[in-house]
Amino acid sequence: MYCVDPSMHQEIVSLIATRKTLILATRSPHDEFPEASYTPFIDHQERFYILVSQLAKHTQHLADSRLCHVLFLEDESTAVNVFARKRVSFRCVVHRVDRPADRAELLLDQMQQKFGPTIGLLRGLGDFHLLELAPREGLFVRGFGQAFPITPTTQNA
Repeated sequence: MYCVDPSMHQEIVSLIATRKTLILATRSPHDEFPEASYTPFIDHQERFYILVSQLAKHTQHLADSRLCHVLFLEDESTAVNVFARKRVSFRCVVHRVDRPADRAELLLDQMQQKFGPTIGLLRGLGDFHLLELAPREGLFVRGFGQAFPITPTTQNA
Protein backbone atom coordinates (compact mmCIF):
# COMPACT_ATOMS: atom_id res chain seq x y z
CA MET A 1 0.00 0.00 0.00
CA TYR A 2 1.28 3.44 -0.90
CA CYS A 3 1.18 6.11 1.83
CA VAL A 4 -1.14 8.69 0.28
CA ASP A 5 -4.70 9.83 0.65
CA PRO A 6 -6.72 6.55 0.46
CA SER A 7 -8.79 7.97 -2.40
CA MET A 8 -5.65 8.14 -4.56
CA HIS A 9 -4.19 4.76 -3.67
CA GLN A 10 -6.28 2.82 -6.19
CA GLU A 11 -5.51 5.36 -8.92
CA ILE A 12 -1.78 4.85 -8.38
CA VAL A 13 -2.06 1.06 -8.27
CA SER A 14 -4.22 1.06 -11.40
CA LEU A 15 -1.85 3.30 -13.37
CA ILE A 16 1.12 1.06 -12.55
CA ALA A 17 -0.85 -2.16 -13.18
CA THR A 18 -1.93 -1.05 -16.65
CA ARG A 19 1.65 -0.41 -17.82
CA LYS A 20 3.83 -3.14 -19.30
CA THR A 21 6.96 -0.99 -19.32
CA LEU A 22 8.49 1.67 -17.16
CA ILE A 23 10.58 4.61 -18.22
CA LEU A 24 13.99 4.42 -16.66
CA ALA A 25 16.42 7.27 -15.97
CA THR A 26 19.95 6.22 -15.04
CA ARG A 27 23.34 7.79 -14.72
CA SER A 28 26.73 6.32 -14.19
CA PRO A 29 29.10 8.05 -11.79
CA HIS A 30 31.54 8.02 -14.74
CA ASP A 31 29.20 9.80 -17.21
CA GLU A 32 28.23 13.44 -17.19
CA PHE A 33 24.78 12.97 -18.69
CA PRO A 34 21.87 10.79 -17.57
CA GLU A 35 20.43 8.15 -19.88
CA ALA A 36 16.72 7.62 -20.57
CA SER A 37 15.43 4.21 -21.59
CA TYR A 38 12.56 1.84 -20.93
CA THR A 39 12.16 -1.76 -19.92
CA PRO A 40 9.35 -4.23 -19.28
CA PHE A 41 8.70 -4.83 -15.59
CA ILE A 42 6.60 -6.66 -13.07
CA ASP A 43 5.34 -5.19 -9.81
CA HIS A 44 5.66 -7.56 -6.86
CA GLN A 45 4.94 -6.30 -3.34
CA GLU A 46 5.54 -2.65 -4.29
CA ARG A 47 8.90 -3.38 -5.84
CA PHE A 48 9.61 -3.43 -9.55
CA TYR A 49 11.57 -6.21 -11.22
CA ILE A 50 13.31 -5.98 -14.55
CA LEU A 51 15.28 -8.47 -16.64
CA VAL A 52 18.03 -6.57 -18.44
CA SER A 53 21.09 -7.35 -20.52
CA GLN A 54 24.51 -6.39 -19.21
CA LEU A 55 25.17 -5.12 -22.75
CA ALA A 56 22.63 -2.31 -22.26
CA LYS A 57 23.99 1.02 -21.10
CA HIS A 58 21.29 1.37 -18.44
CA THR A 59 22.31 -1.97 -16.91
CA GLN A 60 25.87 -0.75 -16.49
CA HIS A 61 24.60 2.48 -14.93
CA LEU A 62 22.38 0.52 -12.52
CA ALA A 63 25.33 -1.68 -11.52
CA ASP A 64 27.62 1.33 -11.02
CA SER A 65 25.33 3.67 -9.12
CA ARG A 66 22.68 1.36 -7.60
CA LEU A 67 20.21 4.22 -8.12
CA CYS A 68 17.61 5.14 -10.72
CA HIS A 69 14.39 7.04 -11.28
CA VAL A 70 11.34 5.32 -12.77
CA LEU A 71 8.28 6.81 -14.40
CA PHE A 72 4.87 5.31 -15.14
CA LEU A 73 2.99 7.53 -17.55
CA GLU A 74 -0.63 7.63 -18.68
CA ASP A 75 -1.01 6.76 -22.35
CA GLU A 76 -1.27 9.79 -24.63
CA SER A 77 -4.32 8.33 -26.38
CA THR A 78 -6.36 8.25 -23.16
CA ALA A 79 -5.13 11.49 -21.59
CA VAL A 80 -7.60 14.35 -21.33
CA ASN A 81 -4.70 16.77 -21.88
CA VAL A 82 -1.18 15.74 -22.95
CA PHE A 83 0.26 18.57 -20.84
CA ALA A 84 -1.24 17.06 -17.69
CA ARG A 85 -0.90 13.30 -18.14
CA LYS A 86 -1.28 11.26 -14.96
CA ARG A 87 2.05 9.90 -13.84
CA VAL A 88 3.78 8.19 -10.96
CA SER A 89 7.53 8.42 -10.44
CA PHE A 90 9.88 7.00 -7.85
CA ARG A 91 13.50 7.28 -6.86
CA CYS A 92 14.68 3.69 -6.51
CA VAL A 93 17.53 1.74 -4.99
CA VAL A 94 18.70 -1.15 -7.18
CA HIS A 95 19.39 -4.67 -5.91
CA ARG A 96 20.49 -7.67 -7.94
CA VAL A 97 18.38 -10.81 -7.51
CA ASP A 98 20.80 -13.71 -7.70
CA ARG A 99 19.99 -16.86 -9.61
CA PRO A 100 19.43 -19.67 -9.19
CA ALA A 101 17.21 -19.07 -6.22
CA ASP A 102 13.58 -19.82 -5.47
CA ARG A 103 12.75 -16.12 -5.27
CA ALA A 104 14.33 -15.41 -8.66
CA GLU A 105 12.52 -18.33 -10.27
CA LEU A 106 9.18 -17.18 -8.83
CA LEU A 107 9.73 -13.66 -10.22
CA LEU A 108 10.85 -14.95 -13.62
CA ASP A 109 7.77 -17.19 -13.76
CA GLN A 110 5.60 -14.12 -13.10
CA MET A 111 7.43 -12.29 -15.89
CA GLN A 112 6.85 -15.18 -18.24
CA GLN A 113 3.12 -15.15 -17.42
CA LYS A 114 2.97 -11.43 -18.20
CA PHE A 115 5.25 -11.28 -21.25
CA GLY A 116 5.13 -14.76 -22.75
CA PRO A 117 7.78 -17.01 -24.25
CA THR A 118 10.41 -14.30 -24.80
CA ILE A 119 11.16 -14.47 -21.07
CA GLY A 120 11.81 -18.20 -21.42
CA LEU A 121 14.56 -17.39 -23.90
CA LEU A 122 16.01 -14.41 -22.00
CA ARG A 123 16.11 -16.12 -18.63
CA GLY A 124 18.47 -18.71 -20.08
CA LEU A 125 20.95 -16.16 -21.41
CA GLY A 126 23.94 -15.47 -19.18
CA ASP A 127 24.10 -11.75 -19.90
CA PHE A 128 20.57 -11.07 -18.58
CA HIS A 129 20.24 -10.06 -14.95
CA LEU A 130 17.17 -9.84 -12.74
CA LEU A 131 17.14 -6.56 -10.82
CA GLU A 132 14.89 -5.25 -8.09
CA LEU A 133 14.05 -1.56 -8.12
CA ALA A 134 13.03 -0.71 -4.55
CA PRO A 135 11.05 2.55 -4.53
CA ARG A 136 11.75 5.26 -2.01
CA GLU A 137 10.04 8.62 -2.20
CA GLY A 138 7.82 9.29 -5.17
CA LEU A 139 5.34 11.64 -6.73
CA PHE A 140 1.83 11.13 -8.10
CA VAL A 141 0.72 13.79 -10.57
CA ARG A 142 -3.02 13.68 -11.13
CA GLY A 143 -3.17 16.75 -13.39
CA PHE A 144 -2.50 20.49 -13.38
CA GLY A 145 -1.71 21.67 -9.84
CA GLN A 146 -2.27 18.18 -8.42
CA ALA A 147 1.10 16.72 -7.37
CA PHE A 148 1.21 14.51 -4.28
CA PRO A 149 4.24 12.94 -2.55
CA ILE A 150 3.97 9.19 -2.08
CA THR A 151 5.95 6.65 -0.11
CA PRO A 152 5.79 2.87 -0.51
CA THR A 153 5.06 1.16 2.80
CA THR A 154 7.72 -1.47 2.01
CA GLN A 155 10.56 1.01 1.61
CA ASN A 156 12.24 0.07 4.87
CA ALA A 157 11.65 -3.66 4.46
